Amino acid sequence: MSRLLEVVCPQGVLAGDLVSITTAEGESFSVALPENVGEGQTFQVEIAADGVASGLDPVGDAPGGLGAIAAEIAGARAIAAAFFGGEPEEVKGGEVLAEALRVVLKEISNMDELDEFIDGNAAGFADFEAGDEQRLEWTSAFHRYVELIERATVTALEDLECSAEEVLEYARAFRGSDGAEHERLMSRLLNMSDYQAFCKMMREQHDCGGMGV
Repeated sequence: MSRLLEVVCPQGVLAGDLVSITTAEGESFSVALPENVGEGQTFQVEIAADGVASGLDPVGDAPGGLGAIAAEIAGARAIAAAFFGGEPEEVKGGEVLAEALRVVLKEISNMDELDEFIDGNAAGFADFEAGDEQRLEWTSAFHRYVELIERATVTALEDLECSAEEVLEYARAFRGSDGAEHERLMSRLLNMSDYQAFCKMMREQHDCGGMGV
């Protein structure tokens, strides 16, 4: 069951601009400011049962290359619907975000320098055990690892023609919109910048003697 939320228009926001809102339950969303709503005035936002705030179009309001991804998904579904009959399934924000995250993860997984770094430093984590005293060289290696991850992420976002902030804003706006896949990918991406997860990965890399991530 959907519910209505009253939102006050903040300063400096114009019609069509995104307004960030947080519910009493701690849910965060972004919605486009409607026409004819001025600074300090209130407007209503409908929060759907799946936790998605209405007012944004997952295709039309997708930033940069996310719009191209959304249009490609919509186009493929339109072709399938024309061939098999029926109406094309609506594109959901979570699907667009999942595809964008896959682009980022692909860039990371294809980074030779990252593979070489992991293979070249894994032996130094042979004695790592969660909860034990941490070594300075482990921390230094982690910082270098994060730098490489961030570089690959920036490259992927440049290919998508949007910023990390825009992707995050889109993720907030369409949170809960068929998001099982994008939540899984987001967790994987965030875990890449988790120190304990990094050390565990390096220890496992040493133990198995495999190649890269």
